[in-house]
Parts: sequence; C-alpha cells; structure tokens
Amino acid sequence: MREKGGRDQMDLDPDAMKRRMVNLLNDPRAEEIVIRENYGREGAGEIGAIARNLRLHFKQYGKGTNTTLVASKVPLPDYRADLDGRRRAEHEVDMSASTMDIVTRALRNTPSVEDLNTNIHGLTHSPTKRQRGDANDKGKGAASTHAPLVRDAAVDAAVAEAEAKRRASPRVIAAEATRARLPAFNKRDELLAAVDGARVLVVSGETGCGKTTQLPQFVLERALAGGDASVTGILCTQPRRISAISVAARVAQERGEDLGESVGYQIRLEAKRSKRTRLLFCTTGVLLRRLATEPTLASVSHVFVDEIHERGMNEDFLLVVLRDLLPKRRDLKVVLMSATLDAESFAKYFDGAPLCHIPGFTYPVEELFLEDALEAFRGNLAVPPPDNGHGGGGTWGGRRKRFGYNNAPALGYNPDEDDGDEGAEGAEGADEDDPSWACLSRGTQESLRHWRRRCALDDKVDVDLVKNLVAEIVADPAPDGEDSDGAILVFLTGWDEITKLNDLMRADRILGDPRQCVVLPLHGAMPTANQREIFDKPPPGVRKIILSTNIAETSITIDDITHVVDCGKAKEKTYDALNNLACLKPAWISKASAHQRRYAYFYFRQLED
Repeated sequence: MREKGGRDQMDLDPDAMKRRMVNLLNDPRAEEIVIRENYGREGAGEIGAIARNLRLHFKQYGKGTNTTLVASKVPLPDYRADLDGRRRAEHEVDMSASTMDIVTRALRNTPSVEDLNTNIHGLTHSPTKRQRGDANDKGKGAASTHAPLVRDAAVDAAVAEAEAKRRASPRVIAAEATRARLPAFNKRDELLAAVDGARVLVVSGETGCGKTTQLPQFVLERALAGGDASVTGILCTQPRRISAISVAARVAQERGEDLGESVGYQIRLEAKRSKRTRLLFCTTGVLLRRLATEPTLASVSHVFVDEIHERGMNEDFLLVVLRDLLPKRRDLKVVLMSATLDAESFAKYFDGAPLCHIPGFTYPVEELFLEDALEAFRGNLAVPPPDNGHGGGGTWGGRRKRFGYNNAPALGYNPDEDDGDEGAEGAEGADEDDPSWACLSRGTQESLRHWRRRCALDDKVDVDLVKNLVAEIVADPAPDGEDSDGAILVFLTGWDEITKLNDLMRADRILGDPRQCVVLPLHGAMPTANQREIFDKPPPGVRKIILSTNIAETSITIDDITHVVDCGKAKEKTYDALNNLACLKPAWISKASAHQRRYAYFYFRQLED
C-alpha cells in the first residue's frame, strides 16, 4: 500500500519492533532508535504502546508521510531540527551539458554583492518625495525634530511664570484635590528625592495607585516651576497605543491644559504634540525608532518605562539599549515602573538600582471566585454537564469531539511523568471533589464537577458561563443600588472569544437591549477611534459592558468600572519550531497578572488556587 505523494506504508511486525527496543535497553552505548519507516497512524500508535510498556521515552516528529518516530532512554524535546523532513529536503536537478554551460555563464555575469550594495545605496540615499516634503514643511516639522537640550533663560522664565498662573487657576486646584487622594501623591517628595538620588530607579505600586500619571507629572511640574523647562524632556513609554493616548489625556486634564501643549503623545501614524511639549507619552516602538535616529537621546532628560513586567521583544530590547546608553549619558535619568512584585529582578539587571514602593489602594476590593458566584446566584447560574457535545468553549468543543480528536492516540510518552493509566488520569482528577467544597450547596458542587469535566474536554474559556454570569449581575444589582449603573469589564483571551461572547450577549433579551446595555469590544488590533469608545459614559440607566483582552490590564483607567469578570487566561507569544512561526496560545495568567485584574467591587475568576 502506498500513500499518495509519500513513502510506501509498511506492515508493522510488533515482535521485531519490540526486539529493537529491548536491544536498545541492553546496549549501554545507544541512547535512541529513530524509526523513519512509514507504518501509518495505527502502526505509530502500536510502536508508542511498545515503548510505553518498556518505559522508554517516545515522541512523534513531523506530520503525515514525513513522520519520524523516536524511542529513547532519555527525555526528548518537542522539536528536533535533524528530524525535520522539510529541513533535510534536498532536490537534484538533471540538466544537459549545454544547459549547464548557460547557467554557469549567467552566474558568472551576475553582479557581485558589493556592486548590488553600491547601487542600492545610491538609490536609497537620493532625495525622496517624503524627504523633500519634510524640508518644505520645516516650520511644521519642529515637533518631529529633536534638538539637544540647551538652557535658555528667557524660555525658563516665561514657562515658570505660566506654570505659576496655571497652578493658581480654580480648575487645577480642584484637580489637585482629586489627585491628593491617590497614594502616589502622598509620596511626592520621597519619589522626587529618589529620582534625583539615582540614575536608575525602579518603582513598584499597586494598580491604581497613580504611579503612571503622577510620577512623570511630579518631575514635569517641578522642572517647569523651577526654571528648568529648556533642559527638560520627559519620555514615558507605554506597551500599547490606547495606554499612551489615555494616560496623556488624563495628565493633560489634571493639568488643566489641552492635549498637545506641555503634555502630548505619539504613536504609530498619529501624534499630538508641539514645541512646548515637555512630557511625551509614546509606545515602546516609537522610542526604539527614535533611538535609531537619536542614539544618545540628546533631547531627553528623563525616560520612564512603564509596565516593565510585560516581557515583549521590544520592551526587553529597550532595557538592553538603555543600560548600554547610561555610561554615555551621565545626566540621563531612567525610571522603571511596574505594578507587579518582580521589581527586584529589574533592579538587579541595572546593577542594583534602588527600589521605591508605593503602598495603598484607591478603593476597596471584594474578591469572589467561581464557587462564590455560583452560591451568590444559586438556582439562576449553573454549569450544564458536558454530555451535550460542548466543551469548555461552549461552541467549539463539540467539533473536536465529533471529529474524534479526543480519542486519537497520544503519540508521546514520558515515563518520568507516568503515575498510572494516562488515559484515565484526567477523568479521575475531574471526578474528585475538592475538600473545600464540603461547605457549598449541592447544586454548586454539581456545577463545579461539570465545569471541571468541560475543561478536561476543552480548555477554552466557557463563554456561555461568562454570558450567564454577566446577565445575572445586570439583573441583580447591589441592594443599595450603588452599582446598578456601573460598567462591567470582562477579560477574555482574544478576538475569537470576544466575537462569540458579543454575539451571545446581543442575542440575549436584556444584554442585547440598547436601552439597558451597551456592549463594547476592546482589542489591540482595533482602530484607535473605536478603542476610545470605552471611556465614554453611557446615558443614565444604560449599563456599559466591555469585552477586552489583557490590554485593559495595565495603564488604562476606566472610571465607571464596578464589576470585573476575569476568566483567568490570556494569550502568550510562543514559537512553533516545527512551522518556524510565532504564534499566540491561551495560557493561565500569572499571579501577578491576576493581582492586577482584581481592582473592582466584584471579581470573578475561573482560576483555582
């Protein structure tokens, strides 16, 4: 038998294969056997069973007719380049002597790499239309040029006078009274002294303590009032566009100014700044691009890197560049800010930089878990059993079961992780009740059992359960009516779940009624104008429901949020070595992320301790 487009499929001799593996065990010099023959899916499963019985490590590499099986005495990695059929593929081309001569002459006449580089250099360094436009718009381009900081006494005096008038205005006095309630405001003098006393400072604080909006503002206010405006240029990076825009707008509002005066922002393809801008909020990518044209940041006096715990490629690379830049710029101040508890690792990276913590919260938080929500809405909120063909995702679990994916043999085995029957392990774990459930009602215990079984079949977020929970919150507000119009923030993993939950809510009698609820998605790929809609307050009597990824986890303040529904997952960047691609996969969030998401009056999380 031959599979189309692949190798001949062979019949497996189980006894012969078992003898090969026994010989492997008895040979002290051998570590593994590599099986490149095509035995088909069933044969691969039998080989895996033989390896399992002999307690050998077993792994399948590749797909289809490019499958390679390995049985080993030592643990096996998830990917091996030496077994990747695509990487090993070699192609031979037969050609006549005359054709070979033609190809040889063509290669000989091809320009060298040095010649190509010279030609490309001449093309790319000719004046382009964009460069000519920048030259013609020299007067308008002042905001995009970065002149080195040079003290100008006249500018300093004028700005100091304007700053004094600004701070005396009733609007600013009222805003300062609001700022005074933030925990960061009470540590103003201590934070400024810490910034002056160190070239690198690591600041940590709870979400909502005011570190993002207040600390850069403290430095700005002191510089403008103290006559240092001409030698002050503050950059504050944010991991996302919506964060940079919203924080800049918040700081400008607190200062009683229009956005683009002393406070501005710059993101990809959009900016709001002027010659008078001294505090600029931008994304990490914008600062990296600026470093390409201004390697020493001569026009910058302070760099604030917010949300340093978000370990993306740009964020990590920025920290590397800043650490290398500090010896060249002795007058540059770098402040790293994080809401998590791992600030010490960043302090060590910068040669033991001092730490400063801002304690306190902006408001109290009531934290409830899944079992608490089931108890609170007893009878109206329940988890159905998974025997209806739906897994944890509520809409796609049946598809996996229908096509038999759950019954496919697991072509991978690690004897170090074998605690018995692997196939029954998940089912037994799902049927065991947690001892803490003893104090719960019988209906809640049954729902928790169903939820565990559904997650065992499909580990995606149960959007049906989330929709039902939000519906109960809307239908059963607080007894005193205090939170009856408060917004609800729902954390999901990605656009697929946001779309599914949005469709379910729009089909609901209450959640889909625009006179009672308005549902707004929030995703990093959305246009900036759509992202800003989450800050608009709905009419009286209308409840705002925001379906968001972890973009709402940091640096975004939505004032009217009173309830948070946290599904306990987020998509993380991973690398698929087999397909040589970067991909996003849902994973349980860290304790630090869960700690950040908790700031609301109501909290729900499908995450067990």
